[in-house]
Amino acid sequence: MERLTLTSPEEVDDVLFRRCLDWYATSKGRFSLNQNELEDFLPFLQLHAVGDNGSRYLYCGAKSVVGDLYGEEFCVDAQGKEGLPDSAFEQTLNRDYWIVSRTETPIAQRVRAPIDVYGTKFSVEFFRYVFPVRFNEFNAVGVLARFAESPILLN
Repeated sequence: MERLTLTSPEEVDDVLFRRCLDWYATSKGRFSLNQNELEDFLPFLQLHAVGDNGSRYLYCGAKSVVGDLYGEEFCVDAQGKEGLPDSAFEQTLNRDYWIVSRTETPIAQRVRAPIDVYGTKFSVEFFRYVFPVRFNEFNAVGVLARFAESPILLN
């Protein structure tokens, strides 16, 4: 897996990223603030509770990159589960969730990696913004990811 840290999330020319960045700038990740703005991009988000041994889905938007890869049914059933079926892929991403959760500092990355989707291998490349979120006193991380290019079938 290749992860390139972006010097600025604004490097991603995407309306959803802009909305998410604006929401985070005004709310600092507190879900109780600016809920109307949040609703615009919530279907594209993933929310994870982060612990020392990995993360669990709190929410997986049907229009997220995960929804595009694994389908809407996976997103509906994801709540409380540990993550993607491709455990090696998920484990690598979890390190960044842990860092963001502990430092309370967002990161923006361009990620390129192979991923197993129900037994079929793809090469994916996407931008992602990982940011700390707060539900009342409960801390988690939010992830907005957008494909940089369409997934490529590997065979």
